[in-house]
Amino acid sequence: MKKISIRKIPAIVLSIAVVVSAFIPLSGFGTVTAQENGGDYYSVTAFTKDQLKNDGWVSTVTDPSTGAVTQNDDTIFSKADFWWRCNQDGTIQGQGGYCEPVEWGGKFGTSYQYLTYTAKAYRNFSLTLNTSGAYCSSAVISIGVKTAGDVFNSDNSITIVSNPGNSRDAEDGKFKISGKPLAEGEQTLSANYNKSKQSNWMISVIDNRLTVTVNGTEYKFALNDYYTGGYISFASRNSYTVYSALSVREIESNSYYASLSDFDVLKKDGWTAAFSQDPQRDVAFADCEITDQFKSDNGLQHTGSGFDPYGKTSYGKWQDPFTYMAALTYTAKQYKYFTLSVDYELADPGSPWPIITFGQPNTTPEMFYKTTNALSNPTGGDSAIAVYPETEGSLNIAGKHVVGGRKAATAFTNRKEYHNLTITVTPGQVTAAVDGNVVEYSSQLSSEYNGGYISLMIGCSYSFFRNLSIKSLDTGSVDSFSEFEAISDGAETWTPGHTDEYFAPYGGVTDGSGNILEKNYDGSFNVKGKANINVTYFKKPESGKITTFGTSFKLAEDIKDGGIQFGSYTEDTANKEFYTLIIRGKDESTVAALTDEQKQNMVNAYLNWNTGLQDVWGSYADGTETYEIKVIKQRKYMWKDAAENNTVLQYAIRLYGDFASGNNSEVKFSAIGFSKSGDEISFANAFKTAAYGDYAKQFTVSDGVGKVDFVTLCNLGYVKTVGRAGVVEDESGKSFVTAYTNSGFEISGNLTGDIWLTSDTTDKAPATSGNNYITVILDGKYKGTYWRGGAGCRDNLKLNLDGGYHTVRVERANKVGEGNMRITSIEFNGTLKRPQTNAGALNIEVLGDSISEGIGTGTSSDKAWDSAGGGDNAYYSYAAVMGRELNANLSVVAYAGKAIKEVREECYPYIGHGGVGNYNFSAANQKDVVVINLGTNGAYNVETRGNDTDDDIKNEAIALMTEVRKNNPNAYIIWVYGMMAPNQEHFAAYEAAVSAMNDGKIIAYKIGEKNSFTGHGYDNYHPSKDEHAAYGKELAEYIKTLNIK
Repeated sequence: MKKISIRKIPAIVLSIAVVVSAFIPLSGFGTVTAQENGGDYYSVTAFTKDQLKNDGWVSTVTDPSTGAVTQNDDTIFSKADFWWRCNQDGTIQGQGGYCEPVEWGGKFGTSYQYLTYTAKAYRNFSLTLNTSGAYCSSAVISIGVKTAGDVFNSDNSITIVSNPGNSRDAEDGKFKISGKPLAEGEQTLSANYNKSKQSNWMISVIDNRLTVTVNGTEYKFALNDYYTGGYISFASRNSYTVYSALSVREIESNSYYASLSDFDVLKKDGWTAAFSQDPQRDVAFADCEITDQFKSDNGLQHTGSGFDPYGKTSYGKWQDPFTYMAALTYTAKQYKYFTLSVDYELADPGSPWPIITFGQPNTTPEMFYKTTNALSNPTGGDSAIAVYPETEGSLNIAGKHVVGGRKAATAFTNRKEYHNLTITVTPGQVTAAVDGNVVEYSSQLSSEYNGGYISLMIGCSYSFFRNLSIKSLDTGSVDSFSEFEAISDGAETWTPGHTDEYFAPYGGVTDGSGNILEKNYDGSFNVKGKANINVTYFKKPESGKITTFGTSFKLAEDIKDGGIQFGSYTEDTANKEFYTLIIRGKDESTVAALTDEQKQNMVNAYLNWNTGLQDVWGSYADGTETYEIKVIKQRKYMWKDAAENNTVLQYAIRLYGDFASGNNSEVKFSAIGFSKSGDEISFANAFKTAAYGDYAKQFTVSDGVGKVDFVTLCNLGYVKTVGRAGVVEDESGKSFVTAYTNSGFEISGNLTGDIWLTSDTTDKAPATSGNNYITVILDGKYKGTYWRGGAGCRDNLKLNLDGGYHTVRVERANKVGEGNMRITSIEFNGTLKRPQTNAGALNIEVLGDSISEGIGTGTSSDKAWDSAGGGDNAYYSYAAVMGRELNANLSVVAYAGKAIKEVREECYPYIGHGGVGNYNFSAANQKDVVVINLGTNGAYNVETRGNDTDDDIKNEAIALMTEVRKNNPNAYIIWVYGMMAPNQEHFAAYEAAVSAMNDGKIIAYKIGEKNSFTGHGYDNYHPSKDEHAAYGKELAEYIKTLNIK
């Protein structure tokens, strides 16, 4: 019998309280892991050496006579017998001394130099690829490859070879397709080549049906059981073949596919054409022949009569964008819920864009409803919904059955490129995505939407479509969806639909302002005075069962860190008790693999161990796996269908996350509800898993909400840490600590009005005021430096924001000796989003004393740190100037009056003053450059510096650099000297210490020799503001010469 053990996890590790929520709305219902529309899309628009290696391409050479494979990664881009050249136009081309005809002593056509994409194996997919080359050219494409280069000895791969006759001066206009998976065997077919143009290949496999389209001609092949999918490869047969514009995407089984290139195939499949010169002004679409309005040239293109894209109806000259519209409609099937994927290209002129419409009741299309600048009251059908991209990637969704709108984007700049558009329609929602998820936009779908036919539309433009697939979706597979509903005038209650399969929970129905509507015992909602409502539905549990249906996040002023909520629902409460099992720290796949027996063993072990169901976590060992678990009993409810003797029950639990120091936004919590009747336990179908970071995409605070816990925002991932700062938990509590100059935070989002910070100053050094100053930077521009007082200060950042997207940066302006500034809460009005990272920038840390803190930048010691009165300000320090010159991620660890040893022992290991918060020297926090500017205050302390010898300085400098090297193994370490009181500095000692390190990346640099100064700071000792600026710029220029990034 398996041994089950439960042990209590120490309280210091487990500080998460769980309560059962009563009448707390679960706003933002929905599964945490959303479907990524088109997430399996991969493209190469410009071949480069780094991309090929980083993306998982493998280079091989295959001997077709023996099938032997030689891997040649080391010579893939260097001149050997054969090599690949990445051209400036983004193409990749076969090269080498043997790419000549055999009769000339060359090896043209005798071996296969393969590039294989090994990052993913594909079974059902669509591949597009262009090839060209008029001299000694032969393109090779292989699919179903199991091992890179192994195609001739494989039973599973299929290979296409162009110019199989090895024509020397131009390709022979044919291609050969071979491989055991071909049901009808090897074939040689026409490829309609034109030697002066590139060849366009579209290759797709869906459910053992292979389609090869080349230059507008489409061929279909049946596949046998030898085909099981695999890698995709292309090769050059010792030839000068050029490849470009590769894209591949997965296609779901049972999808419909059309290359959109062969009109004979389109007609057989049921596609029909129609045209309207002015569909928004009562000119109906009229049926016509496909060739009347379209042609195929590397894609479906509108060429019909009646418009001149470069003349009177060209871009900028038409009355409005939706005129001279041609439509191609798929009449073989109507779709209600589906996923559609199609490639498009926006050519000059780019408007009015390629358009996909759906939900049309008739095979002759209707115009979708969309107002324009030229037409405020257009004609248009009530049913059709349109999705269309713009040149830069912006997405539009329009029609009477959607909320509609436009998602602006600037993702693309080249009109001459194909992109992939994926549209997913599920109950209550339309989602469009370009190139996987480069741009993504969703709109709610009305309950009045009934589905219909799908059309492709192109107006006055030379835009293109190609490579289309459509997959009908089973509505039973949708776990949740949202709809908007129009409420009848005077209605006081509204009853949800879809009641056979779905329920609308309490918290799942809101008005236009996001206010949650009350749910009555009979299941209706109070809608008095509401014009429109938003409804989120969830799939009902099986009869007699329970479902854990959604997760959300609740943030309130009285909740320290907010809470992740898990909602459960049942329609059978007779003789049952209800609970929730929670597992912490495991990913979705691990908890999903648990059997009901394993879950039951967990529950029984926990209940037997924690008989009083106290609020504690336990450690449960099951074989080699250990789980942190907790079981919570339902005692209160969110909604039920009767005051007494209810049958239906909705309840929730909330986790109050009280994490240890640092950002724990990615810790996973999984919950599953269950019922218990005697010894019988019945679980919900699946766990729901969430982490604090799942809710960090955007977070909105409106007027009247009050203070929001700052540590929560850090845990959620809304806060970008600037410099040596971060979340600390100690005897003073838990807060975001900024102690060193130029440290702080950054937030971004659409923000309105003022932002207020609440903070305390603690751990004050002797004889200091405990007052701090903060510098505020808005959208990269200095706004001001403001005084903030001691304990419990609530300070206005004085921004008066306009509601647009802004980035707000707050930095510590004054010296660490004034104490740790502990930020506890923030007030703002608007929507926060994840702040952008400064990816690719140098990560630089400065270790120093008062010079690095910026003392001397002001005009008076009496007004030090008061920027309004002309005092010192670390924003103007040489370190800050250097950071801005390099656009670096800057961290400063400096303490006025400290010697080398003191900085190494008392400052460098910590986040804050006085040993507050251990700094995390992980690989993620390693620096590219560490600047050390120390020694002015001696080796050991400022009081004894007059007794220090050069050896004292040298030894302490070596000790510090050794510690820095340990934490930053690849960084440049620059010991800078000469900024202040040159006669007191141990220049020779610094140089000797650097020499003793015997490290090519450790440098001694004497600064200021290029500059001529007229004076120093207000004390005639520290560098002045101008000197700081000059030092910062000089140091930045020197770092640039190191060519680090």
